[in-house]
Amino acid sequence: FIKMFGLSVLMLFSSLSYAQKTEGVIRYLMTENYVKEMAAVDYLSKQAIDRLAYMYGVNRGIYKSYSTLWFNPTQTKYEDSEERPGQDFSGWSYRKDEYTIIRNFEKRTIHDYIDLLQKTYIIEDTLKFPKWRIMNDMKEILGHLCMNAVYYDSLKLQRVVGWYAMDITVTGGPERFYGLPGLILEVDINNGA
Repeated sequence: FIKMFGLSVLMLFSSLSYAQKTEGVIRYLMTENYVKEMAAVDYLSKQAIDRLAYMYGVNRGIYKSYSTLWFNPTQTKYEDSEERPGQDFSGWSYRKDEYTIIRNFEKRTIHDYIDLLQKTYIIEDTLKFPKWRIMNDMKEILGHLCMNAVYYDSLKLQRVVGWYAMDITVTGGPERFYGLPGLILEVDINNGA
């Protein structure tokens, strides 16, 4: 199963409420750079990668989409959105399949709902936290002071950098990224792929 790996996630707020509990909704803008993704595979020659870069140019190989994360201190629900950020697909039809991830941190369970090839797969598993290495870099993302953490996915051969908000103490994040001491607001895979 391949699901838009190689994306850079930038957090945009739809709404966020700080009541007695930390809960809210985050809207992520996901950017996928097709040329950088293809440059990372080992079966393409340098000439083929250069051809792709020439064919797609600087901006034509970049696809964007939105996703939403609902969160509270004990669980998160992540969904892809049908909404597209105003791109021209030159006549191509675009339909997103369902992709939903529900994490329950109290019960340490994860439920994935995935539509693939006209079938719906429901996957139930226990939470297995990635082995993040917390770094000491800091930056501000939409008013939240964030620290970064890094891990290397040896299965997909990807270097993942996550930026988490130190003031939102929910361990969730977009897609399959979670397990940091704060809510992950930005993810960069393979330097912007």
